[in-house]
Amino acid sequence: LLRDGSAGAKENAARALRSLSFNAENKVAIVRAGALDPLVQLLRDGSAVAKEEAAGALRNLAVNAENQVAIVRAGALEPLVPLLRDGSAGAKENAARALRSLSFNAENKVSIVRVGALDPLVQLLRDGSAVAKEHAAGALSNLSFNSENQVAIVHSGALKPLKQLLRDGSRALRRVLLLP
Repeated sequence: LLRDGSAGAKENAARALRSLSFNAENKVAIVRAGALDPLVQLLRDGSAVAKEEAAGALRNLAVNAENQVAIVRAGALEPLVPLLRDGSAGAKENAARALRSLSFNAENKVSIVRVGALDPLVQLLRDGSAVAKEHAAGALSNLSFNSENQVAIVHSGALKPLKQLLRDGSRALRRVLLLP
C-alpha cells in the first residue's frame, strides 16, 4: 500500500506504521519488513498528510540505534530537510524529532550537517511551534558533540535563537539546551 495504493491508502498505511512503531519490538520488525524505502519515497512525493505520517513513522523508528543507521542508508535525510522548511506544522515537528534521534549516531551527526539541515533547524528555533523548537534544539545539541559541527552550528546563526530560548522557553526546552 505504501508503494502502489491510492493517496488515501498510502496515508493510512503510513499512519498505521507510525502507530505500530511506538512498540519497541515493532520498530525492528518494521525495518526488517522493508518499510524504510517506501516511507522515504513518501517523504519525497507523497501528499502533505503522507509526508507528515511518514516522518512520524521515521521519528518513532529512529529511537532504535540499529534503525538510525538503516534510516540514513535508506536516504531519509535528504527529504527530511525540506520538510523542516516547507512541511505542515506536524511534519516539521516530526522531521525535527527524527533528526534529533538520528543525530545520536556519530556518523549521522556529520551526514545531517552535510545535507543542509542546520539552517532549517535554526529557522525552527526562531519561528517553529514549541514542540518543533524543542526538537530542533535537541538535534542541534546532539549535533554539537562533533567538533566540526560546533563551528558550523555557530556559523549557522544558532547562538542568538538558542540564547532566546534559554531566556523565554519552557522548562523542558531549557533542560534540552542545558543537558547533553
